[in-house]
Amino acid sequence: MRNRIALVVSLAFLALAAAPVSAGSTQASSASARPAGTAETPKFLTLPFKNLRKMQIQQTWTFTDGQYHQAIDYIKGTVDNASTWKGFPVVAAAGGKACGEKIGRNGCVVRPGTMGNRVLIKHRIDGKVFYTFYNHLKWIESSIPLGSRDDTVNVKRGQIIGWAGASGNPSYLIHLHFQLLDKHFQPLDPYGIYGKRTKYPNPKGTNGKHSRAANYWTANPPILPEPPADPPAAASAAAAGGATGRAVPVRGTAAGPRLRIPDSDMAATASRSPARGAQYITHGNRNRKWIALTFDADMYPFMYRTRDSYHEYDMRLVRLLKNQDVPATMFLNGLYVKAYPQLVQELLAEDPKLELANHTWDHAGWTSCGNTDPIQPPMTKRKEVTKTSAIIDNVTGVDDLYFRYPGGCYGPGDNQLVKSLGVTPIGWDCYFGDALGWSAERQIANVKNTCRKGSIVITHFNNTRYHPGVYKALKALLPWWKEHGWKVVSVGTMLGRPTPPPN
Repeated sequence: MRNRIALVVSLAFLALAAAPVSAGSTQASSASARPAGTAETPKFLTLPFKNLRKMQIQQTWTFTDGQYHQAIDYIKGTVDNASTWKGFPVVAAAGGKACGEKIGRNGCVVRPGTMGNRVLIKHRIDGKVFYTFYNHLKWIESSIPLGSRDDTVNVKRGQIIGWAGASGNPSYLIHLHFQLLDKHFQPLDPYGIYGKRTKYPNPKGTNGKHSRAANYWTANPPILPEPPADPPAAASAAAAGGATGRAVPVRGTAAGPRLRIPDSDMAATASRSPARGAQYITHGNRNRKWIALTFDADMYPFMYRTRDSYHEYDMRLVRLLKNQDVPATMFLNGLYVKAYPQLVQELLAEDPKLELANHTWDHAGWTSCGNTDPIQPPMTKRKEVTKTSAIIDNVTGVDDLYFRYPGGCYGPGDNQLVKSLGVTPIGWDCYFGDALGWSAERQIANVKNTCRKGSIVITHFNNTRYHPGVYKALKALLPWWKEHGWKVVSVGTMLGRPTPPPN
């Protein structure tokens, strides 16, 4: 579902061994949330684009819901209206040594998967090392070498290095994710504000806002002559990992978390895919107070490679489902079953109410609308389904009946293909919002307010790095559903065609 609601989202400490920001880290860094001292702040940046016409800031250090982004997202268009966003030339914000990498690959900025085309520039300013990072580019200027941080080219301030696009994101989320990093790859707010969007000057500097005196800009945006008050409490909260002192959960990439879908666009995402017919099911009978609980268990290839060092499941959630005998449908990537066969077998043990279903082999995208890499040969759409069905059968003895597209996105003929392979494509009409990095409280509120009779609700079975708050939200929702007369069921029960027990 990464095209619809996948943008994601909030960032704490992102420690990098070989990339500007590593999604593998879950510990917050106080240095990354503190403004630099005024006297030690070199002024060397200009805006990473030249033409200011229609340029706006979409996201800043802190998201509007209080989660952390630790970067600046620039758009050409209207704020919170992604349908108006257009591409624009991206320029180096300062001179330095540049390297790049394309989507799905690694090298200069290590980590394939969901990250887009990106450029990293190393700067030496007053004896200090800084980096600027530019992500989601449509294309990278041909002179910039790809594949290694040791293979760079000198670029000058204002030189075009690429074109803002949507790589690594749904195709309509065209923007530039711009990030300033220190020598340890810790994020810094170039404006020195460390706050929400309403505190930042627009690119033209005409909205009455100003950078703080402790900032990294040299020519623009404008700077107040006198230092303002201390930075907002949100910055210190980020440094401490929130009131509990724990790291803020992360849903992101090595570029930082993905751009969030503006709230005004949330409803529109359901129609981004081709027109949905009767073959694509998003809900059940609207006359019964039933809700079908579904989990996507995602496993990209890069997740599979780190499956032992970071488990893509939350044992608290496993225990909750087993102890309370919760009915649900689990949409599994084949790689997920391959990575955790014993876990999948445990989920079905002891006369389970859990239903296993097909979510493709490696979460590769069937169309360009999803926040996914395309299917790569020798895999095909047919193999994405059949290979996953085979491993589910081999590990559990279950013949899967239901299927979910990565991101819920499909093209002409895909439903017919899926149906011909013996599985029914299933979507959703209600979501937790964990893929957005929403807090558990916001997930709970969204489910309570938007799920209807017969809704199919989607969340994820992954661990908290990319999907925070699911355990806490579900733990609160289960008794609430019961108290308010809702019946939680699997997709098969909802549709009157439950998956048969293991062979």
